[in-house]
Amino acid sequence: MALKLLVTFDHSTFSEQIIDIAARIAGAAQAEVYVLYVMPPAQAILAPRESPGVMRYVPPAQAVVASQELPGERLQQIESVDQTYERLRGEALAYLTGLARRFPGDSAQCLVREGEHPAAEIVRCAEELEVDMIALATHGRTGLAHALLGSVAEAVVRSSRRPVLLLRPADT
Repeated sequence: MALKLLVTFDHSTFSEQIIDIAARIAGAAQAEVYVLYVMPPAQAILAPRESPGVMRYVPPAQAVVASQELPGERLQQIESVDQTYERLRGEALAYLTGLARRFPGDSAQCLVREGEHPAAEIVRCAEELEVDMIALATHGRTGLAHALLGSVAEAVVRSSRRPVLLLRPADT
């Protein structure tokens, strides 16, 4: 039975440093590899924000994301909320596809999930796929930064019933 490996990324250079180790493990074990990116829910990405020159409006049915040009110029519709979210999802999938190519055998499957809490979604995905190991990099924050920002890696380690391989990048 082949090893099932879930490798998670957060679109940072820190998270990508797990690839070399995970790829070596995957190659040696002829592992079935899943690469995962957890997106925040659509409402979190596209919620109204206070920002000069940018207006985001989210009505119940079909929302419009608009940008206000220079004063006196017209308000221009860019895309609907659904279109924006699908574009962001496509960008996440393209990002993962590029990373998946670095695993041996071109067998890595790309997964984009949506979740308010990335750690909970990583653990949920690992359980659903019945993986043998989760691999991820940690930013290595300590002290106040860790207390304020929390740690997805720590939450995964604490809540997963699966073994977790953590890499703390050297340049943290």
